[in-house]
Amino acid sequence: MRARFGFIILILLFVTGFMYQIYEVKSSGDYWVWVRDAVTGNYGEAVVGTGEAIYIAKGTHFYRYNPLDDSLVELASPPAPDGYAFKTGTALAWDFGDYIYALYGAATGDSRRYFYRYSISRDSWEALAETPYDQGEGNALTWVDSEKRIYATIGGEQRPTHFLYYDPDTNTWNDAPEDPPEGMGDGASLCLDWR
Repeated sequence: MRARFGFIILILLFVTGFMYQIYEVKSSGDYWVWVRDAVTGNYGEAVVGTGEAIYIAKGTHFYRYNPLDDSLVELASPPAPDGYAFKTGTALAWDFGDYIYALYGAATGDSRRYFYRYSISRDSWEALAETPYDQGEGNALTWVDSEKRIYATIGGEQRPTHFLYYDPDTNTWNDAPEDPPEGMGDGASLCLDWR
């Protein structure tokens, strides 16, 4: 009987200690918090934040998630020039104003060069100059505010990867930067160091 009682006490101490450790992790702020289930659909996914909302591209859909009220709203459908919108390598970038730019991506073997921008205020899409090279899984975008232009990697492991920039004022691409020495693949990203 004493052995059982001692075993129960030991279990209770273990559970209490385990709960204390969970509490300690949560109270330190170093943990993930579930927000909501992701939208479902096909491949061709990308996300960009605008400071007020999070925009999500997925397959043939475009969404805005508002963290203040936990709302997810489907927005204007992206154009599908060849029957499909976003594919592998979809990339988004926000210009700190009204526009979100989108490289549409491409499946292996596709020759896709689609480039669009979405107007937040008008909830509408606009076709821009196509990329000079075929897109792929190594696409990435970033906005450089000091230059008012988009920098991009275009291509992937199955095709050459190019590093270039897009000038919204002239609606033109320029591949003046040097290309990366090797192809970029799934999960490619770009960012700017503001220091």
